[in-house]
Amino acid sequence: MVKKKTLRLIAVVGGLLSILSLVNYWAGDIISLERLQLYHQPVKVFVETNFMLSSIVFIVIFVSLSSLSLPVISLGLLLIGSVFPLAWALCLGYVSFFFHCLIMVAGVRYFFRDMIMKRYQVELEKINQNIEKNGMYYVVFLRLSLLVPSPIINMAAGLTTINNLLFSVVSTICFIPVISMLVYSGKLLVMINTLWDLYSHQNLIILLVLASISLGVLWLIRGRDKRSG
Repeated sequence: MVKKKTLRLIAVVGGLLSILSLVNYWAGDIISLERLQLYHQPVKVFVETNFMLSSIVFIVIFVSLSSLSLPVISLGLLLIGSVFPLAWALCLGYVSFFFHCLIMVAGVRYFFRDMIMKRYQVELEKINQNIEKNGMYYVVFLRLSLLVPSPIINMAAGLTTINNLLFSVVSTICFIPVISMLVYSGKLLVMINTLWDLYSHQNLIILLVLASISLGVLWLIRGRDKRSG
């Protein structure tokens, strides 16, 4: 019986991932680098004439669309890096990503957690026991490794009992290098053809360092498990 429920839980997660993939595929034609470049100059003019309003509008749109799992995180950070002063753009990036995590986790808990808990209570209780012991280590590993998209990490966190505020703070801190890299690269927005054009040697080194740190965190988790076992 437990095995069947576990398989069902895996099927539910697989279904959610499939839906997320379809949403990203559908939105790819609407939210794209080409469209961002097309509207870059009008957006820049609007920012110059309505600085504070445009900052608030960006945060609201970024948090709303990214919390719906639309592919806007990289493009949004590039955009603010190209139209706002660097220091202000960095602050906007950090604040927006924090609220993206906080609101998405809260939304998943409000709409889905009770329903899933009723069906998979035993399985989720086991997961939550592990989360209570190593939860933040897993968050650090997933954020630094860049293996899993942010919306998926947020959805998974929303189904657990992990502290939402702490999760969002740790997620933002771990993502600071990537946010900074994308915001700083915003000045190249009008000159690139694809996002891959941003991967300079310097950026590659940053990503490799993050991956190395994430492996260190994974090694630390395993060491703790062996000692506790």
